Amino acid sequence: MWSMLKNKKASPEKATILRKAAALCMVFAMFAAGCSQKQENSGDFKESFLTPEKTNYKTVKVQMSGYERVRTGTANAIFPLQFELRWEEDGTYYQEAAVTVGQAVKEGDPLVYFRREEDRIALETLKLQLKRKRESYAAEDARRLAAIAAAQENRNTLQEQGATAYELEKARLNGEKLQVEYEQFLYTSGKELARLEEQLSEMEQAAQRNVLLAPHDGVIDSVTKLQTGDKVARGQVLITMHATDKVLLKAERSSENLRYNTDVIIRIGNIDSPSIYTGKVIVAPNILPTGVSQDMTLIEVDQEIAEKDLKKVIKYEGTVEALSNVLVVDQRAVQREDGKFYVRILDGDTVQKRYVAAVKVNTEKMWILDGLSEGQLLIVD
Repeated sequence: MWSMLKNKKASPEKATILRKAAALCMVFAMFAAGCSQKQENSGDFKESFLTPEKTNYKTVKVQMSGYERVRTGTANAIFPLQFELRWEEDGTYYQEAAVTVGQAVKEGDPLVYFRREEDRIALETLKLQLKRKRESYAAEDARRLAAIAAAQENRNTLQEQGATAYELEKARLNGEKLQVEYEQFLYTSGKELARLEEQLSEMEQAAQRNVLLAPHDGVIDSVTKLQTGDKVARGQVLITMHATDKVLLKAERSSENLRYNTDVIIRIGNIDSPSIYTGKVIVAPNILPTGVSQDMTLIEVDQEIAEKDLKKVIKYEGTVEALSNVLVVDQRAVQREDGKFYVRILDGDTVQKRYVAAVKVNTEKMWILDGLSEGQLLIVD
């Protein structure tokens, strides 16, 4: 066509038509090339594009690592463990209190004494019975020993007087009989005394158990006022006290409460050289049903803390989650779009946008649950 135009001059109308046809051919060719390029690039990647040749991206590498999620905050000492001490037996009568309000006590110290009338009568009866048995035993023992001594003396007298062999043998047999009977008496009487003594010991121990003991080292807060001989109702509160060997701390920042049973490190006092204690979370909202949840976290401290230290600044630290061998990336590499997380992967000369399942670890790192592999490069700018 072009050779024909060279050899023969075209008319103005025909030249205009040819220019329009050439332009249409060029547009069609560009459209076909674009479609071919789009089809070529829409393979494995949801969204990818060629990187400019001279662009220098800042990148971070996806790493296999571990992490710990730590909760920190301040805490306030609340009244240490408090107890309402009750007596849970029927038929008990108040005898006396062994403590007063404000008194410090040790674990196992007696707080209140009681008595049971039927126990007292039974104990006194048994004591009297045992006393009479011992007196009877002592008298019988003395009588039998005297009889044995008299038999031996009679035999010696007969021998001195030249008694016959028959009389001497009879005296000997009588003495041996008395000795055997005495030994039987010792056995049976001793066994009976031992039985009564054991029974008395058991009753005395039972009587000693009619005392309310301190469950912990602590201080008495209140003592119920009763008169000697007053009947004690089953389950009646008799003593309230707080423990001094166990301290409770209330963790602040309730929106970030520690988990139940979490081990906690407690730091009290100076930042540079604090006193360090250990403890455990014994109350946390996540152990209660939603309907009855309380916004409170309580930490029980393992060691005894001086009362003056409880007035200082108290800080706690507890690991609530720890994982190893998981994919962790710089949080700057993770973006958010329509409630989903995504990253941009630099792969050779292309950049790929990919949605991932991610969990925030802290202000710097994110844990990747799915969507990435160790060693991949992510763009952070």
